[in-house]
Amino acid sequence: MESTDLMPAPKRSLFAKKKFKRTGRFRSNFELTISKQLIEAGAQWKYELHRYEYFLPINGEVICESCGRTKAITRKRYLPDFFLSNGVVIEGKGRFTVPDRKKLEAVRRYNPNLDLRILFYYDRKLNAKGDRYSTWAEKHGVPWAVGKVPPEWLLHADQPFPRSWDKAFGKKDEVVAPKRRNRISKKNEPS
Repeated sequence: MESTDLMPAPKRSLFAKKKFKRTGRFRSNFELTISKQLIEAGAQWKYELHRYEYFLPINGEVICESCGRTKAITRKRYLPDFFLSNGVVIEGKGRFTVPDRKKLEAVRRYNPNLDLRILFYYDRKLNAKGDRYSTWAEKHGVPWAVGKVPPEWLLHADQPFPRSWDKAFGKKDEVVAPKRRNRISKKNEPS
């Protein structure tokens, strides 16, 4: 085979995606910063270790063929960022959007034993009324901080991880689905 028979290499598209700065195994630079803070503090931690189930209502018109209900829910799974050996779970947040807020409300509702705390990158305004990320967290009873992991979150975090999940983070798949109301079907009623 001669060199003239080889095909030229394909040209790269003008609109090829740019490669973003790598942050190692983390999804953002803020998570990388949090990990460095935990390492400096001597805390025992793991990254994205366990998923928690929660339920959200489905938007729009959904009609069940068997019962005729219009309210439907969907099962989702939430993966927090940092698990500390003392049972504290830290979620690092840059932007705190409406879907993020709904998700965290549902996660806390269906996982009441989860010690979830939010570390905001900055305390930005949520709306024109002047509410901030911190006011949302206080309103919903979520411990929060801005920029740096508070020392009180790190108490006893230098201990090794417990061998059992039950002691630190609750049982896996402990989520209970919302209760259904028993409705009498119109088809079964006598005329």
